[in-house]
Amino acid sequence: MPRNPARFLRLTSTAFDAAASTIQMSPRTIKLARTVLVEGVPAGPLALQAGVTRQAIESACRRIYAAWIDDQKPPVGWRHVSLFAPPALASAFEKDVAKARIEADMTTRMAAQQIERKMP
Repeated sequence: MPRNPARFLRLTSTAFDAAASTIQMSPRTIKLARTVLVEGVPAGPLALQAGVTRQAIESACRRIYAAWIDDQKPPVGWRHVSLFAPPALASAFEKDVAKARIEADMTTRMAAQQIERKMP
């Protein structure tokens, strides 16, 4: 998996709006995340122009993308788990699952793109 998967994430305008509506975030941050996720502008140059850090923009992108993923069907072979755990352990687990979900989504998209390229 890439070191920073936020650089490779993309959403349609409709998917972005649906996901962003579920997150409490400033309108400015949402606009910056939209510029990256929907329009495909790199976070680094955008951050310089907006006077914020690249990491802040990428964090917002990951949050919005994670909200979109949460609304999707789980990847094939995944199962539902419900458990009680200490807060730190639960947070670490949730982060690991979010990363794995992003990776599974990226893998699915890449496979779909390869199939599309092979079709006449």
